[in-house]
Amino acid sequence: MKRSKILSKKLLACILTFVMVFSLAPNFMAQVAEEEATFKVEFGHGAGVGEIYAFVGDVEIDSGDTVPAGTTVEFRATPSGQGFVIDRWVVNGVGQNHNNSTHRVENINSDLYVVVDFIEGFLVTFNSTGQGTLTAAAGGSPITSGTLVAKGSAVVFTAAPANN
Repeated sequence: MKRSKILSKKLLACILTFVMVFSLAPNFMAQVAEEEATFKVEFGHGAGVGEIYAFVGDVEIDSGDTVPAGTTVEFRATPSGQGFVIDRWVVNGVGQNHNNSTHRVENINSDLYVVVDFIEGFLVTFNSTGQGTLTAAAGGSPITSGTLVAKGSAVVFTAAPANN
């Protein structure tokens, strides 16, 4: 009987060990998979004069840092020197359709390379006096007075009299 109790205790210990190992294994595997799912974020500026910064939330990151899969990274560009404006953003070799001072890449699932190009530009100001309106467009997009426009861009002004 004593031998039976020892075998029962050993069997119980083996079963408990088996249960613990296999109940922890999925968590361990998930943790390993989570650690492997990071991607490199590289960024810089191409043409022109300016600076580019990257943020995950409110935390600035450096070019070459890695971020977890699913992260959103916001890039902010600042032209340096008078007369320079943002020309375009390029993400992994693909030009983006805007020249805003910020660009967001959401749900990152691969390595990321972002470049911003700066070009020389001019400040366009305009106003109207009297009745009527004066509007302007650069590159086919409406602009407001005080907008920086890239050198060489066509600016079209449209004056419309007031309807009396």
